[in-house]
Amino acid sequence: MIRFHHAIILLSLTATVLTQEVSNTNASNVEFATRQNVQPFPAQQQPFPVTYEPPHSAKFKSDMLKVHGILMMIAWAFFLPIGIFIGTFYKSHFPNTYICGTNLWFHLHRFFNLMGIACTIAAFVCIFVREDWAWVGPKATQTMAQNRQWGSVHAMCGLIACVVAWAQPLAATFRCHPGTTFRPLFTIIHAFFGLGAFVLACTSNMIACYHFRGAFTNWRAAWGIYIAYLCVVAVMYVLLKILSLKVWWSRRNNVGTGDIELIQADGKRHITLTTATIRTHRFMLFLLALFILACIGCVVAISCLIGIQKPRQN
Repeated sequence: MIRFHHAIILLSLTATVLTQEVSNTNASNVEFATRQNVQPFPAQQQPFPVTYEPPHSAKFKSDMLKVHGILMMIAWAFFLPIGIFIGTFYKSHFPNTYICGTNLWFHLHRFFNLMGIACTIAAFVCIFVREDWAWVGPKATQTMAQNRQWGSVHAMCGLIACVVAWAQPLAATFRCHPGTTFRPLFTIIHAFFGLGAFVLACTSNMIACYHFRGAFTNWRAAWGIYIAYLCVVAVMYVLLKILSLKVWWSRRNNVGTGDIELIQADGKRHITLTTATIRTHRFMLFLLALFILACIGCVVAISCLIGIQKPRQN
């Protein structure tokens, strides 16, 4: 009986010593972690902190609006105007350069337009996600005063411009062959709707720059930059039109000494340009390079004014 009593006492002392050692070890680990500026491992695993912004938070809506504006600027101030100019004034450039049986100008025209259309589609998705897939433009259920607000006008102009832009490549798939009678009519209609969409898009962007002042860190700077950009577009169009008419007039009055077009045995055309035409084409390419730099400058500047704007607190 005495031995059993001694055994119980010995077990109790052993348990006490082990408990003290575990406590000392935990205290040492905490002290080491504190010195190393590391949090000790918790007794129970805690969930990771959630950094996802709720879809209706002010920051989420501000980010979606910023992405929408930047994508629209990239589309309508860079890709699409360059594609329009190439398709309008640069068809006769590099006439003997073919890629997959198609002239180089057509590949460039198609690339810039499709990239611009992709940006507009992404921008539309962003703004509809921000508005919980609700249309914020004119509605039959709204009053005339509500439908005439700048937000409604902006949405309607942008919608029409983008829908026309999306329809352009679809309509081009049904275009007539270059040698048919109705091909000039298709070219006129295609150019008319393309230019009309660009004008509507510029109108929508001007409304955004002037009336949506909270979207920019400095709306006056954004407004001034965009007005200057539109002036560059107008000057570029006039210069290219004059140069194109000059080349056309030269070919019309110099039939024997002008550009020579030959049909090769494989059916491809081979055009020999005169020295005057080559000089004019080089100057037009120089203007295009300057215009591309102006487009990049406009897009980067206005995108920065949009991107660094802090969201408004509700």
